[in-house]
Amino acid sequence: MNNYLQTIINKYTEFDTYLKQININEFKQFTRDELTEFKNELPSYFSFRYLTSEINDIIENKKLQEYPELLGVHHYPEIKELDCIFEENKIKFR
Repeated sequence: MNNYLQTIINKYTEFDTYLKQININEFKQFTRDELTEFKNELPSYFSFRYLTSEINDIIENKKLQEYPELLGVHHYPEIKELDCIFEENKIKFR
């Protein structure tokens, strides 16, 4: 695997390991106000990106570039063979 991609996986693993090591019982020592402030502030520091979703979009675009026939009516040969319908309309009917 590419070094750049492996580095991302390593960082995800490192952060996941850190989160799993947090002892939730340690939070009992804090006041309710401290915990509420922490809970409310935490999302402003952490915006989790769904890389898998973004990567799926890139993979799908690359697949369509590699196989442009997938944009057409490849699953419906009967429609594909019709000469009396424009290609744009064939795609709408699929």
